[in-house]
Amino acid sequence: MHQYPPIPAAADAPDALFSEGHLWLTEKLDGAHLRFTLQDTGVLAFGDRTQVWTGDGIPEQYRHAVRHVRETVDREALREAVDSAGDLVVFGAAMHRRTIDYDWDRVPSFVGFDLWRTDRDAFLPPDIAEKVVEGIGLTAVNTFDREVPAKHFQLDSYEVPDSNWYDGPAAGVVVKNKRGLRAVIDLDRFDTESGPRPVDATPEEFAERVVSEGTVRRVVRDLTERGGGSPPKPETVHQHVLDRVLRSEYGRITHHESTVDTPGVRSAVAGRVQTLLNRIDTENP
Repeated sequence: MHQYPPIPAAADAPDALFSEGHLWLTEKLDGAHLRFTLQDTGVLAFGDRTQVWTGDGIPEQYRHAVRHVRETVDREALREAVDSAGDLVVFGAAMHRRTIDYDWDRVPSFVGFDLWRTDRDAFLPPDIAEKVVEGIGLTAVNTFDREVPAKHFQLDSYEVPDSNWYDGPAAGVVVKNKRGLRAVIDLDRFDTESGPRPVDATPEEFAERVVSEGTVRRVVRDLTERGGGSPPKPETVHQHVLDRVLRSEYGRITHHESTVDTPGVRSAVAGRVQTLLNRIDTENP
């Protein structure tokens, strides 16, 4: 599976990027790099920047995004896209807490930002990539501006806009053109030292703080709607609530000073969710 090429800072970008053609300006995401492709067998293969995972070897922090893609992607539409454009690699971000505390009820587990056409060894143009990502049922990266004449773009005075996924500035902007050139404008006031603080609680105390009855009710409602009105199984509710906790609290749980670990949180969240499901069932017999 093709690896995502390095993207230079805007100041080091090829002159052609800012001297000719048109530019697309998309949001840089503070997520973990994730790529996938459709194999000849019809099975989706996944990987990060350097590794391709096999079997159950998906790292814990990526499982929410892999599960989201598997449950959400329109496989028939993906097959049609592959048939018309050749083998494709979808690049995107697994959205869990690193530094920016996104609105985790809004941002999906996976956001796609580029597509690579293997037979041509090139990116798909940004407008086509956006259509393909959305056409296969996934969320495409937010585009701040499109078809901006390169010769009119003022790099020195450009200010990074607010993010589409929380009330604050984006981590930066990725500048693209249809010839495959890329560059990144990083937010100069993005403080990588202001990340999540460690958890100072027992797993059970932590689960009680981060898993509310409202959260469980929302998950049950969403899964019921997606299931055509059929109530979800308790284990499905457990998994979706756990995904949300691990996404929003990942940086805190994995902090070297944290008093909890992922297995402990997993067990405590399952117990907390079951308690809340029992309460909901008792209220609505």
